[in-house]
Amino acid sequence: MANYNFKVDLKGIIRLLSDNLYSTKDVFLRELLQNAVDAIRARKKEDPEFKDGMIKVHYEMQKDKSAILIFEDNGIGLNKEEIHSFLSVIGQSSKWGEELRSSFIGQFGIGLLSCFLVAEEIKVKSHSFKEDISYQWIGHNNGTYSITQLKEEVPIGTAIYLHLRTDIAQEYGEKKIIQKLSEYGFLIIPPIIFEGQKERKQINNAFIPWRQQFCTKDEIMEFGEQVFEEEFLDVIPLKGEGIRGYAYICERQLNAATANQHKIFLKNMFITEDGKELIPKWAFFTKCILNCDDLTPTASRESFSRDYKLMKTKNIIEKCIFDYFSTIAKLDVRKLKQITMIHNIAIKSLAIENEKIYKLFFPFLTFSTNRGNLTGFQILEAAKRVPVHYCVEIDSYRRIS
Repeated sequence: MANYNFKVDLKGIIRLLSDNLYSTKDVFLRELLQNAVDAIRARKKEDPEFKDGMIKVHYEMQKDKSAILIFEDNGIGLNKEEIHSFLSVIGQSSKWGEELRSSFIGQFGIGLLSCFLVAEEIKVKSHSFKEDISYQWIGHNNGTYSITQLKEEVPIGTAIYLHLRTDIAQEYGEKKIIQKLSEYGFLIIPPIIFEGQKERKQINNAFIPWRQQFCTKDEIMEFGEQVFEEEFLDVIPLKGEGIRGYAYICERQLNAATANQHKIFLKNMFITEDGKELIPKWAFFTKCILNCDDLTPTASRESFSRDYKLMKTKNIIEKCIFDYFSTIAKLDVRKLKQITMIHNIAIKSLAIENEKIYKLFFPFLTFSTNRGNLTGFQILEAAKRVPVHYCVEIDSYRRIS
């Protein structure tokens, strides 16, 4: 019986990525950033004295309104064997040694394919830290590629060249490239330097409070206001095994059914604004910025796998937020009362379903009575002196009152 190899239609796979895996073409920028970060981390592992990792992004508009986009890093680089394995085999993990794999999030071997969403050809020049030879790889969206040894001297690291088509270049001009790099690379540690025809700047030089040896609460509040572009009532530190961040309490009334836009990162790379899998439903009045180290990304790297790691992290976050409210219930009743007054109706709806929330917030929630609006605490105090009756339906209450 004869055995045959599968044949792969690369254009079909690219169409599949575009239509079903990735929600937007923007992800090609994230994938390029992730490749560079992983390469720098791998070089640091090989050479402990290497400290100056850097990512450069060069953008140049062409006369025909197309554009050249170059991503360059001074990471570990690729030798010929690695080029064949990592760039030309679909589905193979792009890792440098098994022990490094857990520190990467680019493990699906499909990241570079996302570049075919915006370019018909990908050119890679690389010089491996392990040998003194440079190579050029050129891949085409028809499934063919070539590898040549370069005669000119190339610095250790990798440079990826994309020729953006005219329609793509109109969509991804300098302004949008900078915006998306800032979003994805906000927490990335190696400097990201953007060099365009209109602007040259470092993308990721923000003040990150949890990386400081010491910072004030005012600095943490200001950080949140800059990230989310709104003011907050207070901030809750989120700390635990594998997570660092903050939950900011909104000072405007929110609907419990409305999904908040959070900033959730995995190993410093932005993943999603959707926190419904991580942030407790009852904490709907918070906006969180959170960096996680140990979650499992889905293949698209736009969300997380629902596994025990996700549940463990969610439990840590829930405990941090609940402990905060338990503490201020004892030490700062004024603050808890202020929060409850703003989010009164929504907290009531959740208190019905969650006994912990009910017990914590009930004294501060307000209720309509025939003696006016009273807090839960006032009703309990009144019950010590006279019978207190209640109605389960508002129509019954209106008839009686």
